[in-house]
Amino acid sequence: MCAEPTIAELHPDLVERLSNPADAAVAASRWVEWRCPAGVETHRTWGAPAEHVASEKIYCGQCRAKAKFYSQHRPGDVIPARSSKAAAKIEEGAAAALAELMPTVGVRRLASIVLPPTSGYFSMYSITPDVILESLKVAIEIDGGDGSGRSRHDSPEGVADDETRDRLLSELGWRVLRVRHPNAAPICSSATVVRTKTSSSRVMAALVFDAVQTMGSASPTDDQAASYSTASSIKPYGGLAGSPE
Repeated sequence: MCAEPTIAELHPDLVERLSNPADAAVAASRWVEWRCPAGVETHRTWGAPAEHVASEKIYCGQCRAKAKFYSQHRPGDVIPARSSKAAAKIEEGAAAALAELMPTVGVRRLASIVLPPTSGYFSMYSITPDVILESLKVAIEIDGGDGSGRSRHDSPEGVADDETRDRLLSELGWRVLRVRHPNAAPICSSATVVRTKTSSSRVMAALVFDAVQTMGSASPTDDQAASYSTASSIKPYGGLAGSPE
C-alpha cells in the first residue's frame, strides 16, 4: 500500500503556516494545527486538513472578526466598551462629579476609543480610558499607585504600557490627562499629569476641571466656558479646587 503524500509534498507553500513545523511530514489528510495566515502570533491556532486550508475553506476567526469590526468603526470613533471592566468607586465618583461641573462636554465612563488596525497594541481594537470628555477629546486616566511598587502603574511594564496608550491616543488627536500620586513613578509621554494624594472623587474632579481649562488647543468654547464658570462659582467642593490634598 502506497504511503499517502505528506503536507510538504502536496502543499509546500503551506508549510510555513503550520503551528508545528514537524507536521510537514505527516499525511496531507491529517488534521493539524495552523497559524494565522496573516502571521499574527497572538491569534489562536486552529485545526484542519491541508486541503481545506489550501482551498481557503478555513480562515482565521480573529482576522475575520477584526475585518468585521473595522467595517463598522473608524479609528478615533467612540464606542461602548466591549466589556464592562470593574469600575473603581473613585472613578465612578469622579465621573459623576465632572458631569456636574462640565455638563455639556459628554462625560462618559465605559467608553472606548477605536485604534487603527495597524496599532499593534496587543490584539485589542480599542482603548478604554477611565473617563472621557467626548466633545473635548480628552481622555482621563486615574492611576493607582503611590510609589510603593504595589500598583501596576509603578512597575516598569505598567509605565511603558501607560506611555504606549498615551502615544496611541495622541496620534488619534486625543489629549490624555493622568491623575497620579506625587510619589508614583514618572511617566514620559505627552499626557498632562495632575499629581495629588487625594482619595476624594470630588476633589479629584475639581483638579481635573482646572487642568482641562489649561490644556491648550481644545480649550472649551465660550458657551462651555460660561457654563463651567457658573458651575465653578457654586463651589460644590468647598473651595478645594486646585488643592493638592
